[in-house]
Amino acid sequence: MKVTVSRDGVAIGVWDRADIKAAVATGELQPTDRYFEKEMASWLPLSSLTTTLYSPKRAGRNSAPLSSPTYWRQAATTAGGAFVLLAGVSALIHPNYFAQALMFAAGLLLIAGARTLA
Repeated sequence: MKVTVSRDGVAIGVWDRADIKAAVATGELQPTDRYFEKEMASWLPLSSLTTTLYSPKRAGRNSAPLSSPTYWRQAATTAGGAFVLLAGVSALIHPNYFAQALMFAAGLLLIAGARTLA
């Protein structure tokens, strides 16, 4: 089924209903955009359509596509946390504080970089 999407009162295109979730995940469409289908009385926010298309109970925890910023933010945060944890464990086993400080700093940089992703 085709869905017409508008942003700021201007129609920006027509999408298949099945492609809306991917377009929102990649940032092509915004959840604040409005949509309209045949036989609807008024335009509705796209966020109401995407919540009906996406069910967290059916999708896995890492269900974001590989091209989405959400996936990379999650991956960078996980890797940064692993570096910080590894630096702490390594300091207990074999104290080489220069190497641990570098690993800890790299972990913090990954976490900070992940927070800047859109």
